[in-house]
Amino acid sequence: MPSSRSMLRPVLRKQDPKQLRIVKHPASHPSKSQLVYQTDHYPVYDPRIDNRGPKVTGPFRMSYSIYDGHALYMNPSPDAGNAEQLAKIPRSGVRLDDLTVSKVLKSSLRRHELNQYWQGEFDQNAMVRATRVPLGHAAKEFKKVGDTDIDGNTIAEGQQGWYYLWWTGLHLLCGKEGLDAGMYMVRPSFEKKRVPTFSWKISHRAVVQRAPGQVQSRRDFTYEIPDNWGNGGFFGYSGV
Repeated sequence: MPSSRSMLRPVLRKQDPKQLRIVKHPASHPSKSQLVYQTDHYPVYDPRIDNRGPKVTGPFRMSYSIYDGHALYMNPSPDAGNAEQLAKIPRSGVRLDDLTVSKVLKSSLRRHELNQYWQGEFDQNAMVRATRVPLGHAAKEFKKVGDTDIDGNTIAEGQQGWYYLWWTGLHLLCGKEGLDAGMYMVRPSFEKKRVPTFSWKISHRAVVQRAPGQVQSRRDFTYEIPDNWGNGGFFGYSGV
């Protein structure tokens, strides 16, 4: 029979190391090393010259330096999500901006295909990588009075407008405009699994109150690609 001393000793249970990492590593602003690989780091992909970079093979190496030769694919056309336009996205040699990330996530492409084609954006579970900073055009939806966000907050008078999309309620697709405004936080590497769908939060109203891909100022969008997409051309970030 155990002694009275042993019976009073507390039972220590081992904690899941992933849970410990959630506590120790909360969401934080991107580091200087992560901010190196933002929009201005990449040339805009031009379909006329097909300036994609070399194909990167092997597992993800936790450093975006391996994609230094890649171009940034951006197509803010309203038709960018249809099958014909999605088929034009190079399957290697490009990074995807936030708007395009939302388009391919909504497409019929399978999880392993997303990771295989655009490893810099997606992990093996087709989750947007935690270390990826927002790129290019933001993914947004227009919300009107009475709409309710993922946290149960309702749009009131004067609050309707464009809001950034969140993938699985965890990853903010706010593009360059949201990153520049300091709205993006790097989430912990480990999280509880969520439903793979898009949502929005009333706390993250878009900085640029225009439709995805529409410009606020020509100063920010001075690199123009002529009509090679059949949609009148589009603007990309020039780095100025």
